[in-house]
Amino acid sequence: HELPQFAHLSNQLGIDIRFIEYMPFNDNRWGTNDFISYQDMQDIFQDQQPSTGHALQRLQDGPNDTTKWWSYNPVDLVNLADQHLDHDSRSVHHAAAQQQQPQPRNTRQGRIGFITSMSSHFCGTCNRLRMTADGQLKVCLFGATEISLRDILRIQRPDLLAKVVHAAVQRKHFKLGGHHDMQDISDHSSENRPMTLIGG
Repeated sequence: HELPQFAHLSNQLGIDIRFIEYMPFNDNRWGTNDFISYQDMQDIFQDQQPSTGHALQRLQDGPNDTTKWWSYNPVDLVNLADQHLDHDSRSVHHAAAQQQQPQPRNTRQGRIGFITSMSSHFCGTCNRLRMTADGQLKVCLFGATEISLRDILRIQRPDLLAKVVHAAVQRKHFKLGGHHDMQDISDHSSENRPMTLIGG
C-alpha cells in the first residue's frame, strides 16, 4: 500500500492530502472486494509505524467537515523530511551549507484527511448541496431525488427559488440519501446518476 508514502509527501510539500472511501455509483463497478475502509487505512498506518517511527495524531475537525483530519506529530516532521532527501538533494544542501546559505525548510505542516462516506458517515453535519449542469438540485450525493431549479432561475424569481431550496433541504433523508448502507446504495445505483454527471 502507498498510503504512508502519500502521507509523507504531504508533509514534505506542506500540503493537505485526503483519502476517500470507494463509493458506489452507476457504472463505476463498485464492489466490496475493492473497498478499503477508514479502519483499514488506519490499520495500514499503524502496521507501518514500528518501522517508520512516525505516528499519526488526531486533529480537530470543522463543524461541517466531510473529512477526518490527522497529522504527523510535529516532532517527527524534521526527521521525516531528512529521511526522504535523495542523494542529489543532500549534495545541494551540503554545498549550500558550506556557502553559509542554508536551504529554507518548509515549515507548514501538511494534514492527512480521510473521507469516510461509507463506513462512518457524516450526514448529520453535512451542509453540502449540488446543482447539476442541467439545473437539477441534489440535496444528497447518494439520493436519486432531484429538484429542477432551471425554470425558476430563468424566470428570475429569487423568492420562489429560496422557498424551493428550503423545502428540498427540509425533506432530506437522515443519511445516505435514504439508503441503509453502502451495499444498499450499490443495489440501487442504477436509479442515480453516474458521478461524472453529478459533478462536485
